[in-house]
Amino acid sequence: MKLCITFLCLLSTAVFANSAIRDYKGQYFNLESQVQCEREYTRISNIMNSTEGTLVLDGGCRLYGQTMLQIQFKYEAPITTTIDKFRHRFDSQEACEAQALLGSRVFTGTKAQMIASFCQGRSYRLDYIDKSYSVMRNLGLNANFKTLEACQTELKSMERVVSSYDMRAVLSNCKEVSTISRDGSYFRSEFFYFATYNRTLHVIKGRQVENDCLSQRTTIERDFADADVRLSHQFCTGYDEEREFLVYLDESSSVIPAVKEFKGIAYVDSQACMNNLSEIRARFSQLGKKTVYAFCDLKRANTFIPTIHYAQTR
Repeated sequence: MKLCITFLCLLSTAVFANSAIRDYKGQYFNLESQVQCEREYTRISNIMNSTEGTLVLDGGCRLYGQTMLQIQFKYEAPITTTIDKFRHRFDSQEACEAQALLGSRVFTGTKAQMIASFCQGRSYRLDYIDKSYSVMRNLGLNANFKTLEACQTELKSMERVVSSYDMRAVLSNCKEVSTISRDGSYFRSEFFYFATYNRTLHVIKGRQVENDCLSQRTTIERDFADADVRLSHQFCTGYDEEREFLVYLDESSSVIPAVKEFKGIAYVDSQACMNNLSEIRARFSQLGKKTVYAFCDLKRANTFIPTIHYAQTR
């Protein structure tokens, strides 16, 4: 019996030698929903206890204030195992609830484990344990669309791009923004994805266009390929002005983007800007900087700024 107890103690020590005790505070419930709260706590604690090296020590549905319950517990886990939290606020509770229903699908086929996906009013929360050292990223598309359909179409395209790189779209949403103009409103894209630490999608907000959207598509694709940078997606959109948008994959594992931006001084004449843009590109080439995208950016004061996006090739 002593040998058995000693073995169990040694096993416990080995498992939790590099562990830590942490707190978890999750979803709120009304007092009338105690059964639902306890059912959810049981589901979560079962997931935690089935995770290697993790054990719920104490917890349950605890009184929060006078009228609410909250799932709370303490758990011990390896120092590399934590419950990560993703939060986002929607314009409506209906939109939030629709997203919460998709939470379990995000990590299907991955090493990450969903703990909870729920809404408190319009605020969405996704709790999960990640074992693959992945990160949640905001694409930062910052693109405005005149119609909901146009916004949703581009976000569907981005979902396909993310999937093609073995990454997962977590949230894609079109947020309606009201204006004082007679047009009423426009839609701003929001896109978050789950990626490995060495893969990041970056967005280039490009030149203003009228009827020549991506007229230099072939040249852009060639220049990115020559710089050994994977161009992932191209499109045009805008509310008050339409611009080109380029999305590329950065596999450099660096905090510094693979493609950097240079902005020159302002010119009042577009042709003068174009002439200097060519000269700057030539100088960049001498320095081993490969131009992947260049244009003269028209500003509101009717000035033009030579703008170059380049990759360091040596």
